[in-house]
Amino acid sequence: MPKINDIGYSKMTFNKHENFREFVQHHIKISDPTEDYYYIEGNAGSGKYAGFTGSPLIFLEEAAKYRNRKFKVILIELNMDNILKLTDTIKEYYQYNNISIYTLLGDNSDLLLKMPKNKHGLCFIDHNGIPPFKTISELSEKSKIDLLINCPTTNIKRVRLVWKQKFLLEYLSIIKRKNILFREPKENDPVRWSMILATNNARLKHLKRLKFHSINNEKFNKLNYTDTETFKPTKATLELIEKLCKIKMKSKDIVSVLNKCDIKAQNNKPWTNANLKSFCNHNNIIVNKNDKIVKKKKPIVNRKKLCIKHSITNTVNTLNKKGIKTDQGHTWTNANLRAFYRKNKLNKDRKEDIKDIIQQLLKKHKRYNYIVEYLNKNNIKTIKNEFWCYNKLYYFCKTNC
Repeated sequence: MPKINDIGYSKMTFNKHENFREFVQHHIKISDPTEDYYYIEGNAGSGKYAGFTGSPLIFLEEAAKYRNRKFKVILIELNMDNILKLTDTIKEYYQYNNISIYTLLGDNSDLLLKMPKNKHGLCFIDHNGIPPFKTISELSEKSKIDLLINCPTTNIKRVRLVWKQKFLLEYLSIIKRKNILFREPKENDPVRWSMILATNNARLKHLKRLKFHSINNEKFNKLNYTDTETFKPTKATLELIEKLCKIKMKSKDIVSVLNKCDIKAQNNKPWTNANLKSFCNHNNIIVNKNDKIVKKKKPIVNRKKLCIKHSITNTVNTLNKKGIKTDQGHTWTNANLRAFYRKNKLNKDRKEDIKDIIQQLLKKHKRYNYIVEYLNKNNIKTIKNEFWCYNKLYYFCKTNC
């Protein structure tokens, strides 16, 4: 994506601004006219760039149509040059008595959390890369303002597959809003940019006219999963590929057989070496060095012998990095790991491990303060997954050591 002063743009930028203008028009109409309308933008930019009219200027153009309403516009930008250009671009709107404009220089991760609480309006976040979902979730806890996030769904899927990060649905689940909607991306958009709306307003539940849908809609699966993950082959296709695996046929020959049998891959496309390899990886089948496909053996892991002395989050990270999944085939989370501990009664094993570590430390050092520091530095927590203190260690040693 080309950039001008840290402002990214592409062929889909004009389409994004059109969609933003339509949404702003609708949002201002349904808002309460008796209250002040707050508009906050986390990445304001310079107002105009590469021949495009930016989102701050679009909002001010729409707000200027309502002379009887009061607007408070807060524009945040990290680049000083962009701030100077922005103030010059929007200088005519400073003359309006009903519009108050504040331009802030700094990082939006800090400034967004300092915004006024319990105010009515819209906060627009248009990040160049993946949006800062941690900051957005903290903002959703502190403020009741509606959140509009421009999100590159394809980039999130790529990062998830390479670095084993979260699904888009997992990112959206930490936003504390009753209704979360997404806008359908354009078909010719390779990045599949989608606007995510998080709101508590019941009047914004149904926005089919603006092509917004709930995340419970089936169309959201295309944004959350890859084509291979959403592709569900028939039993006959799986049986045929498994038979060809047993024969140890080359991948080129398997592709030709599948295409001759008129068996389609995902999105009704013909089979190729690339989509065959992705299909095999998703279904626990790997391609050997000799270009032969062999059924992959599932790793035999005794998950009961986990490194329980670490915290739950560290254990979840190590399990996901090693590719170990739950019994239902899902990635590990804190919740299902705790359920796994309860099901297999691992608290006793954890207790014994902690007991062994403390007994070894007591042989070297008799001071409890030193042992407390050592346990907290190495992230070895109590049975209740809490940090150690002098009283907790004294009580544990008195009852168990």
